[in-house]
Amino acid sequence: MKTFKPNSFISSPFRHLMKIPRIRLGFSLRAKILTSLILVILGFSTSVFLANHFVLQKNTIQNVNKKMQEADSFFWHFLNARSQELLSQARLVTELPILRTVLVAADYPTILDTAKSYLQTMKVDFIWLTDENGRLLVRTDKPGERGTLLSEPAILKALKGEDSVEIALLDGQLFQFAAVPLLTAVPGAAEKKVWGVLLTGALLNDSLANYLKEATHTDITFFVEDRVVASSLPESHLRQFQEPATRKEIQTLYQQISSPQNPHTVTAFTISSGKEKYLSHASLLSSYIGPKNAWYLSQKSLKEELAPYQQVHGMLLIIGFLSLLLSGVVGLFVARGIANPISAVTQAAEILRKGSWPEPIPATKEDEVGTLAKTFNQMVTSLKSHQERMSALRTIDLAISGSLDLRLTLNVLLEQLMRQLGVHAVDILLFNPQTLTLEFAAGKGFRTRALQRTHLRLGEGYAGKAALERRTIHIPDLKRENSFTRSPLLPAEDFVTYFGFPLIARGEVKGVLEVFHRAPLDPTGEWREFLDTFAGQAAVAVDSATLFENLQRSHTELLLAYDATLEGWVKALDLRDRETEQHTQRVTEMTLRLARAMNVPEESLVHIRRGALLHDIGKIGVPDAILCKPGPLTEEEWAIMRKHPVFAYEMLSPIDFLRPALDIPYCHHEKWDGSGYPRGLKGEQIPLPARLFSIVDVWDALTSDRPYRKAWPLEKTLNYLQEQAGKHFDPRVLEKFLTLLKDV
Repeated sequence: MKTFKPNSFISSPFRHLMKIPRIRLGFSLRAKILTSLILVILGFSTSVFLANHFVLQKNTIQNVNKKMQEADSFFWHFLNARSQELLSQARLVTELPILRTVLVAADYPTILDTAKSYLQTMKVDFIWLTDENGRLLVRTDKPGERGTLLSEPAILKALKGEDSVEIALLDGQLFQFAAVPLLTAVPGAAEKKVWGVLLTGALLNDSLANYLKEATHTDITFFVEDRVVASSLPESHLRQFQEPATRKEIQTLYQQISSPQNPHTVTAFTISSGKEKYLSHASLLSSYIGPKNAWYLSQKSLKEELAPYQQVHGMLLIIGFLSLLLSGVVGLFVARGIANPISAVTQAAEILRKGSWPEPIPATKEDEVGTLAKTFNQMVTSLKSHQERMSALRTIDLAISGSLDLRLTLNVLLEQLMRQLGVHAVDILLFNPQTLTLEFAAGKGFRTRALQRTHLRLGEGYAGKAALERRTIHIPDLKRENSFTRSPLLPAEDFVTYFGFPLIARGEVKGVLEVFHRAPLDPTGEWREFLDTFAGQAAVAVDSATLFENLQRSHTELLLAYDATLEGWVKALDLRDRETEQHTQRVTEMTLRLARAMNVPEESLVHIRRGALLHDIGKIGVPDAILCKPGPLTEEEWAIMRKHPVFAYEMLSPIDFLRPALDIPYCHHEKWDGSGYPRGLKGEQIPLPARLFSIVDVWDALTSDRPYRKAWPLEKTLNYLQEQAGKHFDPRVLEKFLTLLKDV
């Protein structure tokens, strides 16, 4: 196209740059492309670097999450180990004889002093003693408190004689304690009696949280519901838990881990505390018998973990943005030097994609772009030629499949050949296998009728040689050859170049395609390939037409043979039963006339004709003694005679082409009222051809002389037929038959 719009890929923020006069950079197209490529690589590398930075940051968060999972494992291992230690120390104390002595004496000051003395040597924070009812006797952390009834699950379990461990909330503090029953033997009883419980415990307090932080480098906070009980966090951070937004997050988290439908552990989530975010894990302290409203939260500050990346983050963003901006601006100017010259090619390609043929692109420069324009023009020309030739082959296919007229098909073939190849004249010679000669069939572009009387033997002339040797004959200059003299008028054609292509289909020579040109012709490989394809199409057309003609002839001969056979059967039957001689021919003709009057489809008439001819063929199975008996038949003989429709069905039904004609031989003795034979069909159960024939059969029998009676008068016959309407005959068919008789 001669005009085109600016490049569609220029984004709107830079459209004003299109108004700047074009900058001639002074280097070749390859240098421009190389510069653009370097700029693209620079921008891409910066983008990859930024992406890699964010990927590393993400991986760091994943590593932190992994470390927190390890810290969780350490915490649970620590709790389990301390549980076992509390149990072992409690069991050790219960075995001391002095404890039993002072307990029996109920000397509570001594009991308290004894417990305190053991407390100094044990790694526990307190020792409690209860009686057999769970009532508090001694408490080392609060010596003056006695008599309180304890109902924690671990104590109740110990009163039943079992050791247990529990985390419980007492006096606003979380305790981890072991409860061991104090047992004594009862005289005469197999089991020991529980007469008290010893409890050893340790606090879950700030000291423990700080210890765990030092061990795991993770902050630990213990909660009861949404209230902080102990924590390793500084006081300033703890105050953030009281802020509405953070408190709401804590409440939501607690509801999530305490719900029976959800797992009691949540990992890898963030909690906002003021302006800082923490990567957190939360878990319910539900591995113990204690209350399920106690849980802990482990946290790591994202700010601290990501501090190394935050220092370069802003700088990378600025560098990346400037690199991309520089790449875009410089690349824009460089791209204009490349895109403008090839914009015409782009738009022409778009026109081609939409199904139209673009105008040739001007190629003013002998550079890469000019070469591209020339190549594109050649491609368009080649595509256009290819499309036209494909369209021609399609037209030829339609002509072959849509017409069985060989002359018409050959004329279409030759017209398309001349149009696509640009030659001056073409013809087709067909091979006659009877005379072994090539005969003119069709031609285009000739000035005279010089070649229309061509009769060449195989091997005679260029065409005969092409057919005999089954190869293409090419004569570049006919004027130098003396063997091309098929007609005295041929020199007036002034042909120079000649091609002869044998037409071969299914291994047989069907003819020769001849191409003539009145100037020297130097065909390309594509030209020769198309001509070979065309010759193949012509051979298929000739073969298809010949095959159809032979099939049609064979079909007609077969039908004639079938009908001759049927007529032979009928004559044989007439010779056997001379009483009905010529009856068959008369009823056949009259039945066909009645069928046409009843608007029976034309394709059904052939089956009606065959059925009428063979209507009494079943009598072949009736013995001569019955069929030719001069006197009346007995009831037994009539029973045999009435079987002749069944004999006809058995004879004809195995023959495929006679099966559609069975209606008349099998059913022409059925009656409208159901009193006929052999099946007693009634009304429209009787096939229409049989209803037509039965009227004609009776009419002909009554109006013909027979050896045992004369023909009935017309009036008597008509009266009888009308009396049988609704009994023997279909009333509607009978009415049409009587009308037909009047016309006759």
